[in-house]
Amino acid sequence: MFLVDLILVVFVGLLAFMGLRSGLIHESVTLLGLVAGLFIAGENYQRFGYLLIPWLKTTGMANLGAFIIILILIWLAVLVVGAFMRGLLEGLHLGWIDNLGGMVLGLARGLFLSEILVLVLMAMPSESLREAIQGSWIGGWLARLGPDLLDLVPPLLRYWNPL
Repeated sequence: MFLVDLILVVFVGLLAFMGLRSGLIHESVTLLGLVAGLFIAGENYQRFGYLLIPWLKTTGMANLGAFIIILILIWLAVLVVGAFMRGLLEGLHLGWIDNLGGMVLGLARGLFLSEILVLVLMAMPSESLREAIQGSWIGGWLARLGPDLLDLVPPLLRYWNPL
């Protein structure tokens, strides 16, 4: 096993283990809360930013403060709902399903983040780094997936040029 493969296996395994420990509900609610918080804060920060002007002095800082506050409040509210749901599952003795689902989600997250890491490293101007990734079993597989996944990215953001 090459060093790149070992690093990727440990990284993905660690995220899968973290998912197992925290459970599917916590893992998914954390992500859902962040996405919902970003969306709601992005749509509403200007409506509440003016309230912070007395403390933050400028409209830009007040809007930024409102964005952060809304994001955190929505995220925390969703986390509270998730904690209630997890407690309900554990009360029904179904916590093992939550944990197993969390492991699967953690594994998927690890693979996704590994793919992003490989894409970033392949775009760097280092031939030796590129060769190390392409020479590894897992890194090479992730590098070959890159062009297919980049079809999902808007054309403005595409930069893939591995060779």
